Amino acid sequence: MCLDVEHFAKAKLMTFITQSDEDGYSIVQEHMTLPPTSRFYCSKERYNDIFRKAEKNDYCKDIYIKHKDDMPIWALIEIVPFGTFVNIYGFVAEKHSNKPMLNEFYILKDISKLRNACAHNNCILNDLSTKTRKYNPSYDITRDLSKHTNKDVYQSKLRNPRIYQITCLLYLHKTLITSGLHDIQSKNLNTVINYMFANSHYYEDNSRLKSIFDYFKKLVDFWY
Repeated sequence: MCLDVEHFAKAKLMTFITQSDEDGYSIVQEHMTLPPTSRFYCSKERYNDIFRKAEKNDYCKDIYIKHKDDMPIWALIEIVPFGTFVNIYGFVAEKHSNKPMLNEFYILKDISKLRNACAHNNCILNDLSTKTRKYNPSYDITRDLSKHTNKDVYQSKLRNPRIYQITCLLYLHKTLITSGLHDIQSKNLNTVINYMFANSHYYEDNSRLKSIFDYFKKLVDFWY
């Protein structure tokens, strides 16, 4: 699902740029020369490292070699890591005063952390404590959650960075993707939920885990 969001976010960014008066080449130079004070900053050293790796990558080197002397945005987003792409997404959104895309930028930042954890096969559920994250969730997400569940429930859950990142993924996947892919992932998610509760007697004395599983089931029920 992280890969789904990444793909459709790239498609949305490219659609926005091609339908605007934005120049696909100059926007790259603008992002590369942002000052360190910018929240969308990516250092020259970081870009150089990305390009070095792209030149050696079997899947990226042809794109990089073809465009290295004058890189357009549609080539750049194919070779940068997801985190760098997210910064570019936010930069374009702010430059054009696109508030919905800017809100998505903040959600994508948290999804990029979850994507990296999935890519590295990290243990997702090894810390489910409720007070390890400063409570500063997306307003779009909390507004939607408030329609379906108690405020005290989601406030306590979203203080955990892992739970918040998964919530971000489920929310943005259902808002960003309108194709049949959403229906496919809906079936997959319901399979996961069934696995969660298949042996619920194993953790019947673990109130925290039960509460979190119940929370995820609610998300899937009303978003998918």
